[in-house]
Amino acid sequence: MSDSLGEFFRRFDEALAKWEREQSAPSLVEVVREARHKQPSGYAIVQAAVDWELAGFDQLPHQRPISEEDLCAVFPIYLKELEPSRPATTQEFQQGLRWALTPLGRHGSPVERCADALIDDCPKRGFDGVHACYWLVEEAERRGRRVPEAAWELFLGRVRPCEAVAVGIAAFRQGNLVAAEGAYRVAMDAKDPEAGPLAACRLGLLRLYQGDAGGAEEAFRFAVASGHAEAAPEAATWLGGLLARRGADAGRAVLRQAVASGHYRYAPEAAMAIGMLANQGGLEEAMAALEQQAAAGDEDLSPRAALMLGGLLGTQGDVAGARGLLEQAIASGHFDVAPRASLTLGSLLASQEDPEQVRFFEQAAASSRREVAAQAALCLASYYAEQGDLARTQAAYRQAIDTEDPDGAPRAAVLLGRLHERNGDVDQAWAAYQQAIDAHHPSFSLKAAAALGELLASRGDDRHAQAAWQQALEQPQLDPAAAFALAAVCERWRDRDRAVAIYQRVIQSGHRGAVPLAAVQLGLLYERRWRRGDAARARALFQLAIDSGHEQAAPLAEIHLRGLNRRTRRGMRRASREATASQTERAQDQMGSGS
Repeated sequence: MSDSLGEFFRRFDEALAKWEREQSAPSLVEVVREARHKQPSGYAIVQAAVDWELAGFDQLPHQRPISEEDLCAVFPIYLKELEPSRPATTQEFQQGLRWALTPLGRHGSPVERCADALIDDCPKRGFDGVHACYWLVEEAERRGRRVPEAAWELFLGRVRPCEAVAVGIAAFRQGNLVAAEGAYRVAMDAKDPEAGPLAACRLGLLRLYQGDAGGAEEAFRFAVASGHAEAAPEAATWLGGLLARRGADAGRAVLRQAVASGHYRYAPEAAMAIGMLANQGGLEEAMAALEQQAAAGDEDLSPRAALMLGGLLGTQGDVAGARGLLEQAIASGHFDVAPRASLTLGSLLASQEDPEQVRFFEQAAASSRREVAAQAALCLASYYAEQGDLARTQAAYRQAIDTEDPDGAPRAAVLLGRLHERNGDVDQAWAAYQQAIDAHHPSFSLKAAAALGELLASRGDDRHAQAAWQQALEQPQLDPAAAFALAAVCERWRDRDRAVAIYQRVIQSGHRGAVPLAAVQLGLLYERRWRRGDAARARALFQLAIDSGHEQAAPLAEIHLRGLNRRTRRGMRRASREATASQTERAQDQMGSGS
């Protein structure tokens, strides 16, 4: 299936899903939501089936419902969340399963057995289990539901190699990086010729996200060595860039492998990467490769090569040559390349302060490619802001939000909220920030929550400020940088318990680069309260950072651990100071919360 046909079906499915959701979703969702208190055992069954799909299982083309055996295994986890004192007996499980399978009027049942599910071939393949209703899964995704940690432990034990990539991506989106790596390893360790290289490439990207260049290189090399038609050129592009940034001569050699693959996407990107190695003499080689690709007459490769070559010439200051190639890419009408070329040309003209940039940004903003449309609308907002046109600036931000792009829309909402805040419109700022929070973006949702909380706290509305920060804490995934910034805001407003919870979420995520830094920050919070019995916690966290060997966190942790040990006189019997130190404690706490 070509990319353009795949894009058509994606848009068709989205439109159909939206219409069907408007017709029937609310009633079914509301009935199940009420069951939380009226039918806790049935609600637990439904949540387990929904989380199975949120964890990446039961996805095309490898559909596999959750089996009754696995439902029974995770049932106690979900029932305990609802009613800790209720025993998860077999009778309770069967009662809940019967309720979950019972049709609720015209809306169907919350879960369906394979034999009853529509458009399903589970019986042919011998699957025995239940599917969660699509609307319930969609609603859980919209609300940013997080799969419980205990459920992840069981789910990972059920991963098949063909499901590993889907489960790993789902775990990453849920902020569980340890589970993501575990899923990818299933396919790699099984030496699956199809799923293994794809999983290795995703693992390399995960390691890059965590700042682990060595681990990323190892994973990318695994994928490159496989010779997989998709994973090998993609991994070679990433690996070549990684090696080139370190000044290794091997970087260009690996990028040449990606160019030689002739892959419609990664061959031009790899050639572009070679061209960026200007200090290593890669410009001429890259231009020759891109010119050859652009002239090949391939409906996917050639327009993309023209786009890359135009962008490369633009970086070298050849505006006229770049414009000609980018206009050629626009004229191709390619569903993906043409709008990207409009956006690139608009950005090139913006660097020249050419007002004609607006025309190309408007072309890109009208595209069906959400990512490109959102970026173009943000560029228009920046242009109009420089011109002092407030109305058009706000309209451009709203246009970016309306694209519903996962990255561009929440970013635009944050920027629109800041614009309203600067203009003194608190209600509009609140609405924009809340829209960004509801997008469940790992970075922009946290930034919006931090800004909204500070805005409300500065006006004396502590209750709603804390509610905004709590929404950030409950997001499925926390970007470490945004999480640290949010924790600092909570500390500044003396909401230390929430700051502690944020640092704990970062530590639980398993992010290799962020965990040691979060351990130091959380250790400092506990260190300030050592007289209240938190010295042992602080000491354990500092030791965790030291043991990690992190370049920044380990030395800091050693310094603070030595200071803590001196203050607590570890190993010596300490006289009680509770009666004489209360005033000093309060002063230290105030100083610490303001840092």
